[in-house]
Amino acid sequence: MWDGKVPTRMDLFTYLVFLNEMNELFADEKTVYSGIGKDFLSIMETTDMQKVYKMPILYSFYNDGNVRLEVTEEEALKSRKQFFDNGTNWKDFAPGITYLDYRKMTDRQHLSKAKIMPIRFLISSGKGFFVEKEGYALAIRQDLEGVIGNAAFRNQMKDIPGYRTVEYYRPILF
Repeated sequence: MWDGKVPTRMDLFTYLVFLNEMNELFADEKTVYSGIGKDFLSIMETTDMQKVYKMPILYSFYNDGNVRLEVTEEEALKSRKQFFDNGTNWKDFAPGITYLDYRKMTDRQHLSKAKIMPIRFLISSGKGFFVEKEGYALAIRQDLEGVIGNAAFRNQMKDIPGYRTVEYYRPILF
């Protein structure tokens, strides 16, 4: 079967349905595949990306494997800065922005941009999975609580933004 290898996005795009039909999914994968977790992951996989701004917000929910249902402004800010500090991701902010311009951005400016673009668009285009919650920058629906501890769900939640980021930058890289 997988010989202990964690499936990648391409593996899942190609084989998940096949493995399900062959009754070869592991128990945690079956749970994700047959429930609301699959629908949420599908939203993450297909969300429209004019820019890469949504990915750090999705990473803030992943939270290094300790998936959370809501993200504070501080958590969103930390994830955003980690993401855009990585390599040349900062170049995606605006045409003509320099690294110095990026570094001069205040936390307030970062949060403002996060609220105006990815957070607002995740709420409006996330088919109800992303919701506003008092005291938080963004939340995901409470009914996902039962799946966020699932190892297969966590693995896919990490893999999707990574794949989408590479997919987004691929024309630049290749």
